[in-house]
Amino acid sequence: MPARFLHLVRHGHYEADAEDALGGGLTDLGREQAKRVAEALSPLKINAIYSSSLRRARETAEIIAAKCGDQEVQLSTLLWECVPTIPPRWAAIMAELAKQDPDYAPEQIAEDRKRADRAFQQYFRPTNSGDDVHEVLVAHGNIIRYLLTRALDVDEHAWSRMVAYHCSISRVLVEADGQMLVVGLNDVGHLPFEMHSDQ
Repeated sequence: MPARFLHLVRHGHYEADAEDALGGGLTDLGREQAKRVAEALSPLKINAIYSSSLRRARETAEIIAAKCGDQEVQLSTLLWECVPTIPPRWAAIMAELAKQDPDYAPEQIAEDRKRADRAFQQYFRPTNSGDDVHEVLVAHGNIIRYLLTRALDVDEHAWSRMVAYHCSISRVLVEADGQMLVVGLNDVGHLPFEMHSDQ
C-alpha cells in the first residue's frame, strides 16, 4: 500500500536579529548546512516542500527546492516555532519568562499548541496517491520535536527531551491505515561534526 514519507528538516543556523523579533536569515554556516541537507534529500522524488514562512526556514527550504527539482515552496504559519506545552520541570522558568514576554504566557502557549496540532492534522495523514509520496517539512526545533511526539503517541512533554540540530532530518512514515512509524530522528549524517549546531 502507498505510504506518505515526511522528511522533517530543521532550518539552518541563523542570525538572531535583535531588530526582527521573528529572527533573521541564515548565516554562512546555515547556508552550507542547507546545501548539504538538500544534497542528502536530492536522490528522493520529492512531491512537495512545505515550510514555515519565517525567514530562516524559508531560506532553507528554497535551497532544498533548488536542488530537488525546483519544487515550489509552500509557506505556512502552521509550521512557525512555538512552545507547545509547559513541561513540569520548566514551570517555574516559564512563569518568570511570561512576566517579561507574552509569548510565554499560558494563554499563548495554549494557542501555539492548537496551531501545532492543526499542522499535525494537515500533514500527518495517509496519502490518497497510488504511489508512495515524499514530502519535506522545513520548520523549527520545538515544533518538529512536538510533531514527533504526536507521531509516537507518547507523553505530550516528551518533545522537551529530544534534540533537533540545524538541518537535521527526522523521518516519519504514515501508513495507509494512518499508523505512524518514526524511521529517523535528528539525522545529521550529511553534516560533518564541526557543522553540528542547535543554537
